[in-house]
Amino acid sequence: TALFFGGRRIRPIFKSEFAKSKIVRWAFSRVGGIPVERGTADMKCLRAAQHALQRGEDVLIFPEGTRSKDGEIHRFKAGAFTLAKEAGAEILPVVLDGTKTLIKKNLAFNWGNRITVRVLPPVPAERVAALETHELMQEVHERMCTALGEVRNEKLKVKDQK
Repeated sequence: TALFFGGRRIRPIFKSEFAKSKIVRWAFSRVGGIPVERGTADMKCLRAAQHALQRGEDVLIFPEGTRSKDGEIHRFKAGAFTLAKEAGAEILPVVLDGTKTLIKKNLAFNWGNRITVRVLPPVPAERVAALETHELMQEVHERMCTALGEVRNEKLKVKDQK
């Protein structure tokens, strides 16, 4: 929820399987979530995301296409970057640390979990348009991995000071 307190409307893209749960479907409908059929080129999802960007709304996409189970940043998929290029939008990379322990093995929510959110400088729309998709993916991936390492080093320093 930390990502939704910035005062802007953020439309998260979520896998359509989540919509099977009434409470999850209700929650995503309240924030204008856009369902995606994973494993396909979901044109309905892409059109909805593109329209949202054209209206000045933000679209939240996890570029790996799934939640990281080990807390590391894995290989990105091209969809988010292709969408940004086609819509003429900037990219605002956001790094989350602490999500690995958010959901316990028995699928219970870990209420004592702490997540660190680091918002990186945006990649301007002009740069998004100028780079090839794979170059853009690589640049954003490298920036996010560097930032994740910095966040974790800062946490270690704070922990060592205690």
